[in-house]
Amino acid sequence: MKPERSPENLKKKRLLVLLGVLLATAVLVLLNMVDFTPAVDDVTTEPYTPETQPIQNFYPAPEGDIFKNQGYLRLDRTLHYTYNSQTVSPDRNNRFDQPYDAFFLDYFEALQKGDAKTLNALCSEVYFRTHDKLSSISPQMVYDLEIIRTGDPVIITEAEKEEDKAYLGDSLVFFEVRYKIYQNDGSFRRDIVDDEVIPQIFTLLIGDDGRLSLNAISYFRPTQPSGGDRADGELLSLVMPLVWLVLFVVLLVTALIVKKRLLLSLTLSAFVTFLVSIKGMLLLQVLSFLLVTVACFFLLKLIKAKKKA
Repeated sequence: MKPERSPENLKKKRLLVLLGVLLATAVLVLLNMVDFTPAVDDVTTEPYTPETQPIQNFYPAPEGDIFKNQGYLRLDRTLHYTYNSQTVSPDRNNRFDQPYDAFFLDYFEALQKGDAKTLNALCSEVYFRTHDKLSSISPQMVYDLEIIRTGDPVIITEAEKEEDKAYLGDSLVFFEVRYKIYQNDGSFRRDIVDDEVIPQIFTLLIGDDGRLSLNAISYFRPTQPSGGDRADGELLSLVMPLVWLVLFVVLLVTALIVKKRLLLSLTLSAFVTFLVSIKGMLLLQVLSFLLVTVACFFLLKLIKAKKKA
């Protein structure tokens, strides 16, 4: 014969199980709140050349001082600079990642002033092999300025062309650059329309004298899943909350009629999982449902035992 367990020990064990399940459920809910979308560095990207927008998509050139334009003043014109997972807003008096942050402060300031001469001066000779020099541009109402340094400088050790041998020993450093142009007039960028953003990769050349210059601009976009995969994912994210909600209603009606502890547990689980499914992944939904069911079952059992005592 098995030795009888004392009611006190049984209560302790049930309480420990309950606490463990509740803790696991809390962890799942917290995990569900985390954005598991991979950072840009972790997303497979592909280079491409954006299309030039038709002229009718652009605004007239701004008149007067852009810093008196109330629409532009309401926007975020601060530079947000990220390196090593730390994001700051450097300015002329508070520097963060010298000399790179100063380069982008100069770059965007020249854009705001419509200073084509300074913009040309910020570019290397290599850059102008594939780009024409700017003759003039209108002041650009740039905003939502985001810069991400993707790593440390890389020393140039090989040169395919004879004219590139002069740069051997210099370094390149790469940045992800995002910004928008309010009421874009197309005099600087014709690949984006008003308030649109297309991410760019800036390659800066660090000369042997330490001078920074823009060596290349390329475009990238995250590699997207196929249209069918995207549609299936969107459909699943819409359907699953509805499934859990229907299950909750059915179980609630059944539980009110039958009044069984397990049914009540399942009902509460379905409701919690419905809340989770609004944002959560399918695996978390299933685990939440199972864990909350166990937790509720033991909780209701403990309540019943206390009432009998």
